[in-house]
Amino acid sequence: MQMMLRRALVIFKVLFLVFAEKEQTVASAPTGVEPASVSAGVPVEIKLKGTINAGDKADFSADCAGKIPATALTQGTDAITVFTVKNTGKDQKLCYAAAGGEVQAVAGIALIAVDPTLATQVESITPKTATGGVPTKVTLTGAVAGSKAIFIPKANACKSAKPNVDLDDKGIGTFNVDGPQGQYKLCYQAPGGTDSAEQVGTQIISLMVFKATSTKPDVITAISPSIITVNVPTMLTLSGAAAGDTAIFVNAATGDCAKVTPEKDVGAGHAMFTIPSTGTYTLCYKVPGASDSVAQAAATLTVKAPGVTKQMINQWQSKNGELDCTALSQVANCAVSSKGECNTTFMIKSGIGYKCAWDEEVWPPACAPKSLTDSISICKTGSCGGAPSQCW
Repeated sequence: MQMMLRRALVIFKVLFLVFAEKEQTVASAPTGVEPASVSAGVPVEIKLKGTINAGDKADFSADCAGKIPATALTQGTDAITVFTVKNTGKDQKLCYAAAGGEVQAVAGIALIAVDPTLATQVESITPKTATGGVPTKVTLTGAVAGSKAIFIPKANACKSAKPNVDLDDKGIGTFNVDGPQGQYKLCYQAPGGTDSAEQVGTQIISLMVFKATSTKPDVITAISPSIITVNVPTMLTLSGAAAGDTAIFVNAATGDCAKVTPEKDVGAGHAMFTIPSTGTYTLCYKVPGASDSVAQAAATLTVKAPGVTKQMINQWQSKNGELDCTALSQVANCAVSSKGECNTTFMIKSGIGYKCAWDEEVWPPACAPKSLTDSISICKTGSCGGAPSQCW
């Protein structure tokens, strides 16, 4: 009887030690994970909260059954280990094995693994320039709410950058690129992701960052034409314009350049403007890197009511009833100056009419005249000359 009691006691002690060891294994497992959402297939730093001992291993998977963790964990408290979560899914469990212990799915710990970020998610950016150290709102067309982005020097790699600017549902974020002047590439991160993908888009995705400066009042030395028709889209040439420059017109009598923001890109030296009311207008200008808006002294624009004026006609010379095209540099017309209506526009001078046609071999495209002496067509109501009495 005593022998049986002794054997039962030994068995009890062995079972107690086995269960005690099992409880210790559970108790030593991590208690939390950060972040809770990662990019699948991309190495990422993950913090396992709690105490990690030497020899502990773990991996993330939808099912821990039969899994043998291969990732050696960093020893310490709340230590960070680099994992690669292979598959996407909302419930990627932590398959954990303490040193010498069995594999277990740790209760309450799981990750969401999302698809890697596409390199073509962002299609274009607006604006394409910014001033170093000045917060600038940039619209990333194609970006979605909850995503993040960052601009880095063109020579750097996005894999080493961490997008940190939150984007709203319109793809707008406020960026402060405080670095040297030059081109910056866009690194983008999809919602819930932990990667950083350089964006190539359908256009060149880059931001030109300029050093902070100020705009001078004599950047633009001339504007052509200096007289245009109200409410008519007109191509204006700005002498002195350079890449990154922006402009806007204000009424000289009622407007103030300090109260407007030049937004029209005139970096090519020319741009289309439409002025909605007659009067004299001042050109407000801003160079890259400047935060001011400065009136240009040599860039006054006169906006007139529809109709050809003698001032517009006098820039051409007449020789033996023919128009001298050598001085032709801008559109001469009555109510319009847009390309679509050039071919139905007439100009009257010395009893000879000239029908307009576009010369596309010059820049900006010029409206070249063709002689037309049919007074019935030229002087009819609605033509450039209006009623016959208006012909000269």
